[in-house]
Amino acid sequence: MAASVYEVVKEYLFNHEAKDGETLVVRGRVSRNLDAGHFNWDISHHYRPAADALGIYYPSAVTFDNAEEAASALLRYGRKFVSEHGVEPNKFY
Repeated sequence: MAASVYEVVKEYLFNHEAKDGETLVVRGRVSRNLDAGHFNWDISHHYRPAADALGIYYPSAVTFDNAEEAASALLRYGRKFVSEHGVEPNKFY
């Protein structure tokens, strides 16, 4: 079985203040699937958006036709990131 090949086309760093006052560096990237031609985004950590949220928020829309749409979705998620209610490393990043 052949492996899918991805090219990282954009990378971002989001510096968030963690509960303990330290800086949590969250990394995000936009990648192009060289075989299929679509773009994906992923992020190094996921977050729980509010104290009364049911759990960690895992975005479902991560595949797009172009890099600009993928980057826009990543930036929206990364800018809304909050750490005070819970953070989980993305084990697939």
